[in-house]
Amino acid sequence: MQVRKSVKLPSNAPGCGCEGTCVDPKRCACARLNGSDFPYVHRDGGRLIEPKAVVFECGPNCGCGLECVNRTSQKGMRYRLEVFCTPKKGWGVRSWDFIPSGAPVCEYIGVLMKTDEVDPASENNYVFDIDCLQTMKGLDGREVYP
Repeated sequence: MQVRKSVKLPSNAPGCGCEGTCVDPKRCACARLNGSDFPYVHRDGGRLIEPKAVVFECGPNCGCGLECVNRTSQKGMRYRLEVFCTPKKGWGVRSWDFIPSGAPVCEYIGVLMKTDEVDPASENNYVFDIDCLQTMKGLDGREVYP
């Protein structure tokens, strides 16, 4: 994801001190951010155990490796996706494969910018509000839908 210079992001988390792969969610600093649990069940390619607004995974500042169980969404795409244009609703995405409930589908990549920097004249943009940073700080104000 690209981040405009005007957006102030929180400093990187220090990461966990686990080695090899994280095995105890109570000892893994990243898993503790998820309520002392790993957010994915590791069968069928990893699926979310319960819906969460934000999932905290291990990252580049962690002691564990790429095979860590807490890096599920970082393992790349598992499902064939197709971007298509509908006759009346615009663009959409569909899969050629069955996607189990809670499975990570793909990483959405874009540019993070402030609202006043968005060019409303551009027809080539898909703009939406994201409150992930507020959610990360533990602020309320979001409805969670089952």
